[in-house]
Amino acid sequence: MLKILGGLMIILSTSAMGYLYSFGYKERVRQLRELQFCINSLSSEILYSSNPLWVALNNVSKNNSSPFKELFGKMSYYLKEKS
Repeated sequence: MLKILGGLMIILSTSAMGYLYSFGYKERVRQLRELQFCINSLSSEILYSSNPLWVALNNVSKNNSSPFKELFGKMSYYLKEKS
C-alpha cells in the first residue's frame, strides 16, 4: 500500500511540474510570435514607406503594445542620437 501511494505521489508531482513548465513554453511561443510580427512590421515600414531606420523603428514601437515596444523605442532613440 505504501509503495502504491509513493508511486502515485511521484507520478502526480512530476505531472504537475511538467504542467507548470508548459506555461513557460507557451509564453515563450507567444513572445516569439509578437517579435515576428514586429519584425514584419519593421520590414514593411522600411520597404513601402522608404523611411530611415530610426523613423521606422519609432513607428513600429508606437504601433505595438508588446514588451518589444520598449526595445524598438530605445533602438530608435539611439539611432536618432547617432545621426
